[in-house]
Amino acid sequence: MAAGDPAAGLDAARSGIDRVAGVVRAESSGGRPTRMESAWDGSVEDLQSALAESGDAGDITVLQEGGKVFLFSDRWMTVAYASIAVRAEAGSSTSSIADTVRHDSRLYPRPTPVVTFLAPPFNLSPDQLDAALDAISADASLGDIKRICASDGSVFLYSSAEMDAGQAASRAEWMAVGRYENP
Repeated sequence: MAAGDPAAGLDAARSGIDRVAGVVRAESSGGRPTRMESAWDGSVEDLQSALAESGDAGDITVLQEGGKVFLFSDRWMTVAYASIAVRAEAGSSTSSIADTVRHDSRLYPRPTPVVTFLAPPFNLSPDQLDAALDAISADASLGDIKRICASDGSVFLYSSAEMDAGQAASRAEWMAVGRYENP
């Protein structure tokens, strides 16, 4: 092909998207979203256009959080899990916890078990979790994030802006104790 040939440019774009898709799929299979800048050199708009034109990268999705752009493959991650992983990756542990608790309280509505933040995609250590919970308690802007305990001692968080205390207590008790005692 001659220099300046439009077909050459199209082939290069396809090759770039194939490379991006390979990187994103590999990272998604490990439960991690991909930061756009580690897989693509262009703009978000150019990436979205290239993905739309590609017939082989329909599973690659763009998520934006905290001013950062992430990619994931829906072959390996659900949108819900990818959103949580992106929040965990994009923000501080304090903001990630608060955002997740508010999301769970609003969408489901249910309180969030504190142990959630020890597991992937958050992967906080017990000390990091304790520090984040202390920071949440001390931050007036996070005053809607409340703790509640089930009768077995399990600790949950909920947003008082999204759920009332009675509803949160009832759901926490069911999640920690009731569902296991009522087959």
